[in-house]
Amino acid sequence: MPFLMYILKMKKLLFIIYCLFTSNLFSEEYALEALGDFTRKEINLENKIFTIFETKFKWKDSLGEYGEGYCIGHIENIKEEIDLYNLCENTDSKGEKFWLEGIRKTGKERGVGTLTYIKTSEKYKRFLNKKCNYGVSWFNQASFFLKQKCKL
Repeated sequence: MPFLMYILKMKKLLFIIYCLFTSNLFSEEYALEALGDFTRKEINLENKIFTIFETKFKWKDSLGEYGEGYCIGHIENIKEEIDLYNLCENTDSKGEKFWLEGIRKTGKERGVGTLTYIKTSEKYKRFLNKKCNYGVSWFNQASFFLKQKCKL
């Protein structure tokens, strides 16, 4: 009888391990990293700064693809509260494209926000309307590193 109990416990343990590993396999994570430059024009008042900007960057992703992109947008900074909105166009190494809408409400030198895939070519169709989180860090006043992560 003890041997039968041992077998049942082992089956239960194997089932739990199987469930844990297969759930991770089906919740694939996608990552994209970008490194680029930033140009801007600002109007600076006492407690308010309004900025329009353009970024140009190179990117690579966790699927082995790479490409380039650019964004245009604006930042409103009222008493150190950030409100950033931008649109980005990305082109991969084969000419396929996707467009992102970016929103961020934190940080000047580094911050976190969301990027939403608002339009895609056929290759990136599974990303359409997907909202992803990103973090960005600035250096040299005009360069940045961005990392985006999504659950697929």
